[in-house]
Amino acid sequence: MLIYLQSLSQTSKDEVTLTRIVTNVGPVDSVYKLVVEPPFGVRVVVTPETLVFNSKNKSVSFTVRVSTTHEINTGFDFGSLIWRDYVHNVTIPVSVRTQVLQNYYDEN
Repeated sequence: MLIYLQSLSQTSKDEVTLTRIVTNVGPVDSVYKLVVEPPFGVRVVVTPETLVFNSKNKSVSFTVRVSTTHEINTGFDFGSLIWRDYVHNVTIPVSVRTQVLQNYYDEN
């Protein structure tokens, strides 16, 4: 399985959602289950939590939603998504930095 997650920027206070398509380069009938190791203070939700590949489904997609519980600017915090089958561990590093944008009010 080959996975690439691009870097991205988000100015919203809510969450960042991205979808990725992965292609199996291993045995035809492969099933990978997810283990999430989220960065400190970050909520990571991935759907689906199981990827099933077979002769018809050589590529499948998954969605990652990331949101922070931090209320101040932070440095980078690191975690990972780990897709596991009975032989392989495919690890995707996750790096998140919270930047809180200030709201300014101008009376003029």
